[in-house]
Amino acid sequence: MIRKLVLLLVVLLIAVNVAFVFQAMEPDRSVEELAARWADENSRFEEIDGAQVHYRDQGLRKGTPLVMLHGLASSLHTWDGWVAELDDDRRLVRLDLPAFGLTGPIADGDYRISRYVRFLDAFLDHLGIEQVDLAGSSFGGYLAWRFALDHPERVRSLVLVSAAGYPPRPGEPVLQLGDVSWIRRLTRNVTPRGLVETALFDVFYDDRLVTQEMIDRHWELLLREGKRDALTNRSGLPRDPERWSRIPEIEQPTLVLWGEEDTWIDPSMAERFVDDLPNARSIVYPEIGHLPAEEAAEASAADLLVFLREQDRSAVESSSETESPSEDETSS
Repeated sequence: MIRKLVLLLVVLLIAVNVAFVFQAMEPDRSVEELAARWADENSRFEEIDGAQVHYRDQGLRKGTPLVMLHGLASSLHTWDGWVAELDDDRRLVRLDLPAFGLTGPIADGDYRISRYVRFLDAFLDHLGIEQVDLAGSSFGGYLAWRFALDHPERVRSLVLVSAAGYPPRPGEPVLQLGDVSWIRRLTRNVTPRGLVETALFDVFYDDRLVTQEMIDRHWELLLREGKRDALTNRSGLPRDPERWSRIPEIEQPTLVLWGEEDTWIDPSMAERFVDDLPNARSIVYPEIGHLPAEEAAEASAADLLVFLREQDRSAVESSSETESPSEDETSS
């Protein structure tokens, strides 16, 4: 009798899990279908370095552009608050990185951080941009400082928002999809909306900011055709232990922004960046989680604008010193 009960329980558990899997299975969605909902009049779609890229280029066409890089499983929408605050001050460029948002997978299937660096270089070339102020959130912050290491001439300043890249501390979440082949096959078409909702509540400190529209956007964009193959073939958050030790080589002025209640990357990493970078300062926002650019959009945009205008003034002063005649020239 006990054996039969145990067997029945096992069968029931299997049935519940199978039902959950089939309920959670979702087909891919076309770019056209998703773009109708999540693109706007500023959206552009172009083939760049082996990927069909969605980006937005708006604001004033003068000065050094601010280029913004989102985090893992996110999109260019993470910068909506900053764009609303800064749109009349400077040129703003944001993009969905390959295999995120509305951007398709990379044709060669290479998702190492070095490949993203190469892609970003090609993206700036495509837009004819020589130098940028480069901001990145989470994984985007990791890409930003890695790009500054490999292409220092293209980065005037850095803005690191809850940036990844240092080895994770015990207990910090690390995305580890794709380690087992059967998990990859199972998760290829299984993308539960509830998991997306849980993750968003985790990265925000104020749960009231997690709206149904936000959940819908993150979930639906995960279904973009070709994306889940790319995501499940990743080994997770790329770690590059040899590169983080080179962070002190980054000389650009850097603003480090963090949320005091970040449970994804420990807020102490803000001071670690400041300690390692020769020209950096940090701002840590109380009662803010992993996404200060969203959860504290107005305050963080104001702090960012102060920082960027400092870079503008330094550039003008440097240009004036270069153009001013020498003592010998004025006395002759």
